[in-house]
Amino acid sequence: MGLLLPTRIAAGVALPVIGLYILWGIMRRGMRSASCILHLSSFILGLLPGLAILAWYNLARFGTPLASGYASESGLFTTPLATGLYGLLISPGKSVLLFAPPLLLALPGGVRLWRRGHADLAMLCAGLFLSHLLLYAMWGEWQGGGVWGPRFLLPVVAVAMLPAAALGLSREGAHPVRISLYLRALAGSLALIGFVGNLGGVLLSANTYLNSPGGADKVYHVAGSPLLAHWRILLDRWGRYLTAPPACALGDGWYPSESPSGAVLPRRSGAVGELRCRAGAESRVGFTLDDRRPPAAPPSGLHIVLNGRDLGPIPSGQLRAYHLMLPDSAHLEIRAAPWNPQAVGFSPRDDALGPQIDALRGVTSDGQALTLADTSVAPLPARPKPRWAWYYDPPNQHLADLWLWYLPRSELTGRRAWLLGGLLILIGAGALVAGTWLSCRAPRR
Repeated sequence: MGLLLPTRIAAGVALPVIGLYILWGIMRRGMRSASCILHLSSFILGLLPGLAILAWYNLARFGTPLASGYASESGLFTTPLATGLYGLLISPGKSVLLFAPPLLLALPGGVRLWRRGHADLAMLCAGLFLSHLLLYAMWGEWQGGGVWGPRFLLPVVAVAMLPAAALGLSREGAHPVRISLYLRALAGSLALIGFVGNLGGVLLSANTYLNSPGGADKVYHVAGSPLLAHWRILLDRWGRYLTAPPACALGDGWYPSESPSGAVLPRRSGAVGELRCRAGAESRVGFTLDDRRPPAAPPSGLHIVLNGRDLGPIPSGQLRAYHLMLPDSAHLEIRAAPWNPQAVGFSPRDDALGPQIDALRGVTSDGQALTLADTSVAPLPARPKPRWAWYYDPPNQHLADLWLWYLPRSELTGRRAWLLGGLLILIGAGALVAGTWLSCRAPRR
C-alpha cells in the first residue's frame, strides 16, 4: 500500500478501503485501545516512505511537494455516472465483463464468501473494485484513450476475481469441495470466451484497428467492438494468404496502393518487391514495370529474379512490359537500387522507391485467369517516426503482430537475430516449465 501513491497517484482511492478493512478486523477481534492504536499506526507508518518518495519527486519536478502534475485534470470529472458505468460494465467496446468474462463468477462467489463467514474479504474485494470503477466512471476520458479494453480497471481485475474461488468452498467455508460439472462447464466457457477475445488483441496491434479508416463507433456498437473487429481484420488478412490457386500474391517490399479507387495496383516497390504465384506449370504472367526516374536519381540496376535465378540483364530506367512462363510454384523478386524523391528534389515524398508495377495479368495453361491477392508489406522505413508506426500500419498485410514475424524483417540479422530469438524462446519455455512444475507440486486436498 505504501508504494501505491508513487506508482500511480489515482490508485490512492484504494487506501481508504484497505484502512476500513483493517479497522473492521480490529473491531471483530475486540482489541483493546492500545492494540487498535498499534495496528492503525503500523498501517499509517507504512504509507510514509511512499509519500516521502512522491513528495521528493514532486519537489524536484514541479518545485513544490504538493503538485503532482494532475492539477489541470481535476476538473475533468464531467461524465455522468450512469454513462461511465454503462461504458465500463456493459458497452461492447469497453465492458470489463466482456474483456474479462470470468469476472461474472465473482458475483455469486462474493455472495457465497459472505455466507461462509468471510464477509470482510468479500467487502474488501468489492470495495477495491468499486473504488476504481466509480472514480473512472466519472472521468471525462473513461474510455482510456486508444487502447485495448478498459485499461483503468486492469489493476483491480485480479482482486475482483478472488471471490470466485469461494464457489469451491464447503458450507462451513473451511475447506474446498468438489465443484459440480455445471459450474466447471460455466467457468470453462467463460475462460474460453475471454481467451479467444484477448487472443485477438495479442495477434493484432490495437493501433492497427484504431488507425483503420471509417467504421462505426468503437465503443457503443457491437460491430465496432475490438473483440470482434480484431478477428475480422485477422481473418481478412489470412483469407488473402489462403487465396485458392491459380493466384499471384504481392509479398514483402511493396508500398500501399496508389490507386484512388483502392485497387491493388499500381504501387511502388522498395529495394526488393516480392511476388509469389501458384498457378501450375507453364502458366503465363505479364506485368508492367515503370522504372523511370529523374536524372538526379541513381541508376536502378534493375533485376528480375525467378526462384533464385537472375533472368539476365534488364534495361533500367524504362517503362516496359514483361511476359514470363512460370513453373508450378514461382517466387519472383524485383530488385533495384532505390531512390528518394525528396532527396533529389523531385517531390515531398520521403521513401526509398524502386520501380512501380502498373498491371499484372496471368493465365494458366488451360486458359484460367490468375487472381491477384494483396498480402503486401511495406519496406521498413529508415526514419524513426515512420518506423515506429510501420508495424501497425493497416495496409501492411502481415499475418500477426508477433516478434516471430517482425524479427526477420528488422535490421537485426545473423547472430544478433538468433540470440534475440533464442532468448525469447528460452524465457517463454522457462516460464511454461516453471508454471507446470509449481502446479504439479501444489498440495491436493
